Amino acid sequence: MPHRVNTVYLDNQTTTRPSDLVLSQMLPFFTDHWGVPSAPHKKGQELIPFIHEYLQPIFNLFRAPEGVKFLLAHSGADAIEKVLLSSFFDVTFPTGKNQLLAPVGSDRIVRRMQRHLEDLGSLPKLIPIGSHGVVETKDFIEAVSPRTALVTFSWVNGKTGVVQPLKDIQKICQERGILLHLDVTHGLGKLLYDWGEIGADIVTFSGDHLHGPKGSGGILLRSDLKCSLHTEQGNFNCAALAGLAQALKEADEAMDYMCLEVARLRDKLEAGILESCPDVKVLFDKEERAPHLSAMTFPKADPEALLYALHRQGVFASADEAALTFGLSRFSTDSEVERAIAIVTQAYRQLSLVSGGLV
Repeated sequence: MPHRVNTVYLDNQTTTRPSDLVLSQMLPFFTDHWGVPSAPHKKGQELIPFIHEYLQPIFNLFRAPEGVKFLLAHSGADAIEKVLLSSFFDVTFPTGKNQLLAPVGSDRIVRRMQRHLEDLGSLPKLIPIGSHGVVETKDFIEAVSPRTALVTFSWVNGKTGVVQPLKDIQKICQERGILLHLDVTHGLGKLLYDWGEIGADIVTFSGDHLHGPKGSGGILLRSDLKCSLHTEQGNFNCAALAGLAQALKEADEAMDYMCLEVARLRDKLEAGILESCPDVKVLFDKEERAPHLSAMTFPKADPEALLYALHRQGVFASADEAALTFGLSRFSTDSEVERAIAIVTQAYRQLSLVSGGLV
């Protein structure tokens, strides 16, 4: 498909455009400061002050207390994979606890790792999602057992935008000595994350969902947590850390804008589509949601067919077997939303006529 100037990018739940400042922060580590900090000479040692400087915006965004540890990952998926593997070797091997709990509909990397760890003797178990789009406390209590080693959750569902309440879950995990891993990729920079209030043991995130560099992610560990994640990771990627730090700094500064202006644009998108297509349904619109995400069902059109029709006209979103997800960003504009409303409603009406509602 040829390049389109007037495209509307509403797939920010999949990845985001790196900001200009992120790119400018990274460039010196390709041209000037290209050493590795493990080297004993000046070319390597000159990087150490940069590393200390770039860690601070990360801790600031998480409101993390002194002592919380940070590890740079190659992506959000890499971060999750490292956490699940380390829990198996650090908890399952020495204690025999081999149950890994995750909600139904978890990220693909979680499902894949569950299958891999099952081959090694782990017992994966999926927790059902309730009618409000989150794991209910009663279902969580029924799922945990004396053999539970790790519970892994997404703070925000990347398809629906629904925010998972964590207070009861965190309390149960703490009381029973179960590790709680939280992936905050889809909520970070959109909702306030307070380390002391939420209280997860391990937190992961992907940098490319925050207008940061591709191939970057992070792992934060509770200060007293001892695990095999504390290992050398080869040549440290200072360029990725520089870009990631800038992205998190910008996300922290733009959080109010996301919660107010981007939420207004998301609501405008939903209202405009519903006004023209009253049979469309916004999923979980009465629940607490991240301000930038909207999942909609279009009952008279196949989601993949509708997604393709939108793609042909320059509106980019994502879909699963039941719904389309639209993800806005701080770069989204009123004119883009208005264009998206017009194209979505036109495409849906055309597909409705073709299908006759038989989908």
